[in-house]
Amino acid sequence: MSRNDIAKLLARYLEGQTTPTENELLEHWLEYNDLSNNWKRMDEASREEWLNSLFTDIENRISSTAKVTKQPEIGSLVKWAAMAAVALIFLTLTSRTLLIKNEQVKQTSAQLKIPLKENQNIVLNDGSKVWANSGATLRYQENFNVKTREVFLTGEAYFDVKHQPSKPFLVHTGKIDVTVLGTAFNIKSDGGSNKVIITVTRGRVKVTEGNKLIGFLTPNQQVIYNTASNQYSQTVINAAEVIKWLEKDMNFNNVTFGQAAEELQERFKITIRFQNDKVKGSIFSGTAPRGNDLEDILNVLCAFNHAGYKKEADGSILIFENNVR
Repeated sequence: MSRNDIAKLLARYLEGQTTPTENELLEHWLEYNDLSNNWKRMDEASREEWLNSLFTDIENRISSTAKVTKQPEIGSLVKWAAMAAVALIFLTLTSRTLLIKNEQVKQTSAQLKIPLKENQNIVLNDGSKVWANSGATLRYQENFNVKTREVFLTGEAYFDVKHQPSKPFLVHTGKIDVTVLGTAFNIKSDGGSNKVIITVTRGRVKVTEGNKLIGFLTPNQQVIYNTASNQYSQTVINAAEVIKWLEKDMNFNNVTFGQAAEELQERFKITIRFQNDKVKGSIFSGTAPRGNDLEDILNVLCAFNHAGYKKEADGSILIFENNVR
């Protein structure tokens, strides 16, 4: 480990950017070695002042090119001992990181890939339930035997998390992390629109992007995060509308045919076009089966709206008014 690495680690510690594990290891070393008595007597301000002094000393030595030939003072020896300790901490952290990564490879080896036009549910080792939507991929730990319960999501899924205060539940999806103790919420990671959408139906969740706190969400609150612009918005919505995809049937209440088609496009990953704005804007209410057969659903919806449909050569669906084609 280079001196620059040591300096960067200490700088992150002073700025409060180190992880809890790094803080624990650093402070444990300080208490374990000869500095323990002094360290224990220091208040927070004194500790920060001491670390600042150490950091300054390191920076000065890094920038200096002169060789030191005189016998170092005791204080300097202590500081350099601290530097050596930080180097040891770095190596320990590196080893731990590699170990954790290896453990995660084993623990997250279980993977659920949802075929298009389907959704599936799974009960995790801790009793938490996950419903994964069409096209989603969920990687999860087969046994939650570490301090946190972590899963990795691409696509959309609904989580009903078992309450375990000692083991926070983390969902990683792209840049966004969602942390909960026990609650129910929906996450949708839409790569096509660069959006991650988190909607809470029960409990409370924390949403972060790296070390940046985006916000805390409670029932019927939603955050939409744009991964391209790093911008986000938080709104109050009807969460029940967001999780309708969980229902066995597709319920439409006073919506346009165009709005219903958007839901079908998302579910079946297909393009639906309309012959004209009249049929696209027709408003209806009704229920269509949520099965895996798009044609069955289109038959019902077209009957509601006095329309027909045709599969085009490019694979898209064209919806037209009856008696026109």
